[in-house]
Amino acid sequence: MDNGFFRRAARPILGGMRADTQPHPTSRSNLPESLGALVLSAFLFLAIPDVARSQQAGADNPDDPGPEKIIGPNGEEITDEECSRLEGSTAPIQRLARLAGNMSVRNLEFTYFGKPLYALTEKEFALLRILKPFCDGSPSEIDKVIFDRLEKLVNEARDTRDRAIQWINEATTKLDKMEPSPEAIREVHNLWTEMENRRLEMLTSDQLYFAEYLNERRNELYAGKQAKPRILISPFDPGPSIPPDQKE
Repeated sequence: MDNGFFRRAARPILGGMRADTQPHPTSRSNLPESLGALVLSAFLFLAIPDVARSQQAGADNPDDPGPEKIIGPNGEEITDEECSRLEGSTAPIQRLARLAGNMSVRNLEFTYFGKPLYALTEKEFALLRILKPFCDGSPSEIDKVIFDRLEKLVNEARDTRDRAIQWINEATTKLDKMEPSPEAIREVHNLWTEMENRRLEMLTSDQLYFAEYLNERRNELYAGKQAKPRILISPFDPGPSIPPDQKE
């Protein structure tokens, strides 16, 4: 039998086998689309903010307690509303905390937490150690060091001011009891000089109060009737002359 016949008959069979073994064109084109959808899904998941994912997790899990609450020294919950009390403060607390020595009493006039430094209480200092890191996001360890030092300086300055106020009270009591006399007027001037020397030991308002009192008391003493009349001697008066018969 002619071998060419077998070769011609096998060609359609071999051709059909090659056509059947080739990959389907539809499956090859779907592969990039599947990979693209997978990458897009991963990108969208990573793009969701952490807060939104945590809220969704909380909704899916009712037993989740949520973010930890910040509790103040008195057991109260710290909220964002408390942060508004830190606004408008004039006290440079970082600079004051770096002072090597004592703080001037005049620095007590700076305001923080909505009030002058001299008016801050021990409980409010304890609250500030928690509130400032909560509001500003600053390290709590550093804020604790700052407020520990600031509280010590404020207490020392308050003690100095208390001694100055005690001196003012004692001076006014003594001067009120004095009758109009040259001694009383000298005491007014002496107290004024001492007030100027101790001005950094008191607040500006303390000094203004005492200065006003000394002015009024001085005017009262000048206008009052003195038990002993003042003897005014002219600096141009040479004094009594010696009689001629007594001269040597």
